Amino acid sequence: MDATDRNKDEFAAYEYMLLKNLAVQDALVILTTYAAQLVLQQDCGEEIGRIEAILEQCPVCVLEKEGILSRIHQYLNVMKTVQPLKAVEMAAKTLTPNFREIAFELAVKVALKNNVLTREKNEALDTIAHTLAVDKEYVKRISKKYI
Repeated sequence: MDATDRNKDEFAAYEYMLLKNLAVQDALVILTTYAAQLVLQQDCGEEIGRIEAILEQCPVCVLEKEGILSRIHQYLNVMKTVQPLKAVEMAAKTLTPNFREIAFELAVKVALKNNVLTREKNEALDTIAHTLAVDKEYVKRISKKYI
């Protein structure tokens, strides 16, 4: 293994460690950015401002409002080297059932940018709901709320 490969491995290990000690706000940022990536099927760089605005409206994130944008950038970069779904799974472990519902609602807000639920968006939200282990009735209720 040459120095470049070793550096890449060390960097990936460092980013993986960032995911082991997440605050609730970090977990919510990861889940909303993942929702944007999953739904848009691309890098969500153009959506960063909208993701930030959605998170700023969340009472859990209000106390950390100043750091939301830097967290979005940080976790977008982390999810480039760590499998995004692995990051989401680790974020979900951080959250209580109540916070998982909040995370799902934030994901819906991000996904339903234009209040249209396509088959692709529905599948993406189903993946997120399953990963978060959110109750199916709650998923239906929140999805209808934003359509």
